[in-house]
Amino acid sequence: MANFKPAWALAAYLVFAIALSLVVLVTLWTPASQSQGAVWAFLGWHEPVRRDTTFIVLAVCGGVLGASLHGIASLSSHIAKRDFDSSWTMWYLTNPAVGAALATVFLVVLQAGLGTQGSATAPINPYGVAAIATLSGLFSRHALEKLKEIFDVAFARGRSVAGKGSATPTANDNVSPSPGTLNSDTPP
Repeated sequence: MANFKPAWALAAYLVFAIALSLVVLVTLWTPASQSQGAVWAFLGWHEPVRRDTTFIVLAVCGGVLGASLHGIASLSSHIAKRDFDSSWTMWYLTNPAVGAALATVFLVVLQAGLGTQGSATAPINPYGVAAIATLSGLFSRHALEKLKEIFDVAFARGRSVAGKGSATPTANDNVSPSPGTLNSDTPP
């Protein structure tokens, strides 16, 4: 029988990350909905911030929330099945940071107009930012694959399939992923 003490510590860490990201999201929600900047107030500290900054913080918190939800769901499943493997500890610890970074990258990519069919100048919706950020963290593997697709199209790597102008690699391109990237073993 495995020692489950590290699993409980990881669960406490992930629950704390979820709670903290929810508190920040709720705190920022009203300012994010305003058309101009807002004033953040926390423990007597008041700081005026721009609307763009508010959206970046929303993206970071949404990414942490989604990645932590993924981590806690996975961890609770492994604890319940009694097959927790402590070799995945680093994944559980770093997944919220990965979710935050991915969500921020997605926000920047979408704001730049890459990966969208519409106008990049359309007003940003805080619900959309929170949704994309949370989903990016929750489904980080899929988010990485989508960013790879956007990169391949935006920076067409000179490949085309039968004259159709597709930048998607084919089986003949001899493209192999680096170790530990998209085709690695699925996280727990």
